[in-house]
Amino acid sequence: MAARQQPASLLDRARGLSGGFKAAATALGLVASVLGLVFLLWPNLQPERTPSVGSATFSPRKPELSLLTFGQYLDRKGLPRSPYSSAQLARRGALASFRIVVSGYRGRSLPLRELLVNNRTGDVVNQANKRTVLTPDRQDSPTTWDWWTPLPRQRGPFKILIEIYPPGTKPDSTDVTALDTTNTELFRRS
Repeated sequence: MAARQQPASLLDRARGLSGGFKAAATALGLVASVLGLVFLLWPNLQPERTPSVGSATFSPRKPELSLLTFGQYLDRKGLPRSPYSSAQLARRGALASFRIVVSGYRGRSLPLRELLVNNRTGDVVNQANKRTVLTPDRQDSPTTWDWWTPLPRQRGPFKILIEIYPPGTKPDSTDVTALDTTNTELFRRS
C-alpha cells in the first residue's frame, strides 16, 4: 500500500521558493516599512486622496469691509504706488476681504465673481474681471482674498457681492449655480 504524503506546510513551501523571489519579497517588505516610517514622521508627504465631491464656502459669512483710497489699498498690500498718478491714488474705493475654505479641488480653477451693487436700484455698478480664478494648491485649502473696487459718484447704499463657482463653469451663465455666495454689509460713499 502506498503511503500518503502530508500536505506541505507554509514554511516548507517558503523554503522551496527560488532565491530571487525571496530577495524581491524582502526588498518589498523593506520599502513598505521605510515608507510607513516616513509617512508616520512626516504626514504631509502622504499622497492626498481626491474626494469625489468638492466644496467651497465663505467663512466667516460676512467679509471685512474697508473704505479707503487706491493708494491706501496699495500700501496695505505692500504694492508699489508707481506708475499710478496722484489722482488714481486718491480715488476712493471699497475693499472686501474674505476667507474661502476650499476642499477637494486641488489644482482646479474655481471662477470668482465680485460685484459692486447699488442696493437701492439693484444695478451692478462695477464688476471684477471675469477671468478671476482661485486655484487651490492643496485638497483642503483655506485662503484669504481681497477685492478693491472704485466707488461711483452716487451715494448708494452699496454692497459687494462675491460668488465662487465650480471648476470649468462661467459665472455669468444662467444655468450654473454658485458653490457659495456672500456679501458685505451695506455702506455709503463717505
